[in-house]
Amino acid sequence: MGERFQSFCDQYPNEESCYDYFFRVKWPEGFICPRCSYRHAYIIRSRRTPLYECRACRHQTTLTADTALERSRLPLRKWLFAFIQWSDYELGINATELSLEIQVTYKTAWSMLHKVRNFISRAEDSQPLSAKIVGELAFIGRPHNFSFELHPKEHPVIIAASLQEADVPSRVKIKLVEPAHLHCKMLTRSGLSAFTGLYTDRSSEQPDISKSYFRLHRNARFKQWRNTVRSWLHQKFRGIGRKHLQLYLDEFCYRLNGTHRCPSSDGPLSRTSIHLCMHPSECS
Repeated sequence: MGERFQSFCDQYPNEESCYDYFFRVKWPEGFICPRCSYRHAYIIRSRRTPLYECRACRHQTTLTADTALERSRLPLRKWLFAFIQWSDYELGINATELSLEIQVTYKTAWSMLHKVRNFISRAEDSQPLSAKIVGELAFIGRPHNFSFELHPKEHPVIIAASLQEADVPSRVKIKLVEPAHLHCKMLTRSGLSAFTGLYTDRSSEQPDISKSYFRLHRNARFKQWRNTVRSWLHQKFRGIGRKHLQLYLDEFCYRLNGTHRCPSSDGPLSRTSIHLCMHPSECS
């Protein structure tokens, strides 16, 4: 057991304390049937976790049903620890660190964090950019490739932001660009249309996005975000392949959008991330 987890266990000494925490997150005003919204249930305690049977429609559910914790046999205390450590903006936690802290296999730890990232990614996609939108084409992965040709380890992305008054960013997105949407490291019209259709509000004006690799760094903020996400991916995860890269980019943006750098934050990362993972309907 790791030192951080041991300290955490002093605050949450048993499963009951963690169960109560997750219950308050999922049902802050008491049980609500997910089918008919009735507020009273029979509680069947013959299982490892209680089963709730609605007194009105007889629908049965559990605390973890339709959440990131569904079908998991891990103790709730390990899940709560993973949530809180994942939400640490300065450090975060990778699968190797989590596996050592809570004494599970690397595969189990990776699966836990992957589930969280999937929920966070869905939540990020449900919040389109709006109002004044600016962005740039950038490349992450293999550094210092000045060739016109895209290297296999070089990943093109659009870094874009919604700007409020005084050009203060309110939300940032970093989205992978398909190589088919590039021509000599320049974003094609179809690439810009694909990004606009998926990630911007339809009522917003046409985004001002630099389509050319050769026009990078016109905005210091974009350069800073590009360098920061590069550093974070390398130092924390030793690099990520394209297959799962978008989830990590969405995680980075979720962290960035949750800090004071972006005034749209609606609460501490640990609280909002746990809330999203316990309320999947709010992630879409």
